Amino acid sequence: MTTSAKNIANEFIKKSKEEHRELTNMQLQKLVYIANGFSLALLGKPLYYEDTFAWTYGPLIKPLYKSLMNYGSGYVTDYISTNPLDDSVDELEEDVINYVWTKYGGLTAFQLSRMTHQANTPWSITWDRQNFDIIDRQLIEDYYRGLVCNSLHN
Repeated sequence: MTTSAKNIANEFIKKSKEEHRELTNMQLQKLVYIANGFSLALLGKPLYYEDTFAWTYGPLIKPLYKSLMNYGSGYVTDYISTNPLDDSVDELEEDVINYVWTKYGGLTAFQLSRMTHQANTPWSITWDRQNFDIIDRQLIEDYYRGLVCNSLHN
């Protein structure tokens, strides 16, 4: 089962509130995208059903961005309104979200952006080919599978 990117973002907002840490729109966009990458690599399925686009500032999920744009570059203070018909995350998806939160949740928006903008990332490949285009899920899965394999060998 797959849910919306907004539901995944709410999971990160919940974690930030529990730890009294603040997250910006950009941080949420990147964390949701990264969690989706690890879900594709580890679980063989996406975390959210929306497409991810290669935009100037990196990977972007349009409905999530639209829900957060009123915050500008400030901190997101409230949960995002979601569709009650969307599925919730299951235990394995929650494990992926927890992993991403532990590994990347402490990074700033700019650190996360630099990470997703590196050469040969799904964003950079898509941006170089056709900016403002959908980032292919297989490209995301392959990239994050490589990260998982590299971390196992280090």
